[in-house]
Amino acid sequence: ALEEYSDHIIIGGERLNKPFVEKPVDRRDRNIYVYFAKDSGGGRALVSTRESGDVDCIFRFEASSRVRHEGSFVYQEYT
Repeated sequence: ALEEYSDHIIIGGERLNKPFVEKPVDRRDRNIYVYFAKDSGGGRALVSTRESGDVDCIFRFEASSRVRHEGSFVYQEYT
């Protein structure tokens, strides 16, 4: 189960602080989001990738920082 807070998520009992990256498990879905903590402005950025995995561009920034709940995702620290 996923627990969501303004500055982190808890998934599988592990805490992951924002900013973090959310990648779809389905590699054909190239909608990757970077989530930011509320104290640093919050929101999320949608990043597009090419088939090679290289970042193409950031399509848009959204004020909402809620993680997606439909689908399967991998969460990683943003570095």
